[in-house]
Amino acid sequence: MGFELRFELLKEIAEHVELKDILLIVSVPVVAILVFLLPDSTQEALVLNYKDPSPVTLFTKTFVHRGVDHLKNNLTAYIFFAVPSFLMSALTRQKRRFYLCFLLFVLVFPFILSSLNLHFIDAETGRGLSGVVSAFLGFMPVSVYLFLKEKMAEDLKISFSVSLVLFALGSIAFLFVGPLAQKLLWLVIIYSLAVFTLWSSTREVDFGKLIESLKGELARQNYLLFSTVSVLVFLLSVPLLFPVELVRGGGFVNVLAHYFGFALGFFVPYLAVSLHEAKRNL
Repeated sequence: MGFELRFELLKEIAEHVELKDILLIVSVPVVAILVFLLPDSTQEALVLNYKDPSPVTLFTKTFVHRGVDHLKNNLTAYIFFAVPSFLMSALTRQKRRFYLCFLLFVLVFPFILSSLNLHFIDAETGRGLSGVVSAFLGFMPVSVYLFLKEKMAEDLKISFSVSLVLFALGSIAFLFVGPLAQKLLWLVIIYSLAVFTLWSSTREVDFGKLIESLKGELARQNYLLFSTVSVLVFLLSVPLLFPVELVRGGGFVNVLAHYFGFALGFFVPYLAVSLHEAKRNL
């Protein structure tokens, strides 16, 4: 049964994925690897100098990395965060939505994130894809919501995506807040908000009907499995983007870029979907 589930899901994915989609997804790793193979002097010219920034380096710094581990970690995270959102949009025949977000994250966000870093980061240079990668992670809750609404629960509300973010933020609060008593207090506050938001977003969903449909439809079982795995990837990945130790491998982890990227990656699609649904309901 498990093999049949996976096979049917892979078969459906293959029916919806085209060569141009694959080329779009791999374009980011290809560019980053090609930049990494450039001479060191050329790479340094592409790095953002916070003391002497230029419009060009505001963008190009995104594809420069300080070493193999830095490059590998960012590209691995990119695959784990971007691919699920793409597949969910492909399975719901909404690839245009993913394309728009992809172009926004890769071509526009680097300028925004670099400009924000200029004002908040006290460092000499900046480089790396992590801000853009964080945007793809922020997009995942919205992707999961749209996927579930289309495939399983049409009465689901957009606030479902907010509940996922709150559950993830609870783990971050636990990592960064000092004494244990404060950690527990923040966990209770944030998780209470998360549970209330989850309830609010699902209270109109007919779970009896949903459970019955799951018993007889293999496709829906696939969708539930895929969305569950995507949610787990999201919840487990958020704490990894915001490490307690800010120096790794001899380099400084730009946590603010992660925060900015994550916030933009979530709120921009969230607001766009909310406005679209509000207009449709008028």
